[in-house]
Amino acid sequence: MASGTADEYVFVPLVNDVNYEYNGKTLTLRKNSTPIEIKILGNKHITKINKNNNRIDINNILVLTGYAINENSLGLVHTLDPCDYVKGILVNGETTPLLVYLNKKFLFPKLK
Repeated sequence: MASGTADEYVFVPLVNDVNYEYNGKTLTLRKNSTPIEIKILGNKHITKINKNNNRIDINNILVLTGYAINENSLGLVHTLDPCDYVKGILVNGETTPLLVYLNKKFLFPKLK
């Protein structure tokens, strides 16, 4: 699919011991000292995150079966075991080519 006819989404795993920072244009994941940045392309996220007072509600969490997380890189590892799974969110964004191991890209046709 051509990039003009599809919206691009990045799978961001939800993992303990990772700090998630969002400033409106960039989502930054920090584990230890190495930050991973995801450039936000628009506001057409599949996952909806709302802040209610001191509580954060996350809707439309994606669960990928047959995958595990590499603890060092936060990348997805295909295990072929249907009992393994990773929970995450889908954001309308992109990573640099060097961080391809972090995500699975999803392309959805643009709605008119």
